Amino acid sequence: MRNPLASTRVRVVALLLVAVLALGALLGPGLLQRYRARELTPVMRRYVTAAVAGDSTALEAVSATEGPVRWALQQHREHPALLELASGRLAPTVLGRMGSGAVRVHFGFAHHLVVPGCAFPYDGIYAAFRKTSTGWRLIQAGIGPC
Repeated sequence: MRNPLASTRVRVVALLLVAVLALGALLGPGLLQRYRARELTPVMRRYVTAAVAGDSTALEAVSATEGPVRWALQQHREHPALLELASGRLAPTVLGRMGSGAVRVHFGFAHHLVVPGCAFPYDGIYAAFRKTSTGWRLIQAGIGPC
């Protein structure tokens, strides 16, 4: 004779397993992207802090090329509101690797910034990082299309 309690336990375990797998499928990609960006977020924080201050020396310390330094100083002069927004919460999403092995990341703002004359609001900063002997460094930084 079959034990009805045992079959109920099997169904409950099976349902829990399906629920955990479904939850993992829904949340997994976002969690994985944030986990992959964990080493890059502190570099971006230092970059944004230096950009808000207009500190070229600090910008050079986190950049491997002069492009991100020039872009940050231009934003400091022309669009300080963009940098102030970036100094808040940034939600990183790893977009992938470039052919050179650099990692592309989108750092999303807490909310969008509407800029007069632009068809689309700015939603974050796009950046590319390269691993060097001293750690991760920015090689590109910018915003999406206007």
